[in-house]
Amino acid sequence: MTKLLVTVSGGTVSSSVRGGLVRLEEKSPVASYLKEKSEEVMFISPANYSSENARPEDYRDVLKAVAEAVSYNAITFGGVTLKLVNDIDLSSYSNWTPIGKKDSTAFEGTFDGNGKSISNLKITGSANYVGLFGYVKGAANSSFSQVSDIWSESNGLSESAIAESNYTAVIKNLTLKDVTISGGERVGALVGIATDTYISDCKVSGTISGQGKIASVVSETADCVVRNCLNKASITNDGSDYNIGGVVGCARGNKANAVINCRNEGTIRVGLEDGGVGGVVGQYSGASLAAITCTNTGSIEVKS
Repeated sequence: MTKLLVTVSGGTVSSSVRGGLVRLEEKSPVASYLKEKSEEVMFISPANYSSENARPEDYRDVLKAVAEAVSYNAITFGGVTLKLVNDIDLSSYSNWTPIGKKDSTAFEGTFDGNGKSISNLKITGSANYVGLFGYVKGAANSSFSQVSDIWSESNGLSESAIAESNYTAVIKNLTLKDVTISGGERVGALVGIATDTYISDCKVSGTISGQGKIASVVSETADCVVRNCLNKASITNDGSDYNIGGVVGCARGNKANAVINCRNEGTIRVGLEDGGVGGVVGQYSGASLAAITCTNTGSIEVKS
């Protein structure tokens, strides 16, 4: 079991995992940032989160501490479930640090939004791997090896092959409201790039722009499941690259990706010569794609 107790003193968060240190941008009087509630589940909240003394900014600072623990100290949260217990407003952060910046500092656990929302996520600049999560990766799902193991005309959808329990990295049950995000390539609101990850029941609204591989939920997937997700954000490609989708920008990998019951209602703006553009999925390459019961009611516009 991974044990983690993060405490704050004078603006410095120390962790029992790998002896890592996380420096907060703002000091906070929160006595304990992550309080372990069971052997596997830790709640993203201050200590005694049900107390009337818990402030909205306390929840915000906890999430910031998680981002810095992953991105700067390679604390992956593998085998750990982080669960929101309160809505979070990130408007005080002018440029969010994504949770996980690259393969070696990726988030590898489960993030359960618990039906809560995170609002006013802002990211600016030209960085790659952009989103609330920059890089998420899990262990390979051995329940399928090709797209026909997920879906076939004769057998339909194999729920057992793509069950959430087959994945070690999971992002679910979260709404992102009024995001304002710009970046380079692999720009998403929820996730920049995800490998061997299960993503479900997430919603996004706001504005997103980048230089290629852009989407609201996840800009690039490799052998992932994206299910029951909705995009209402407007998406603009400011570069010459492509792979622009309302929900998923580019689906690739060695085996297969599944995008199930997803919907785009947002406007997608691209250049005249941009390729790989779709309402729900922009493009797939390498591994095959099972796109099932997905709909697009948003518009795709060519920029003048």
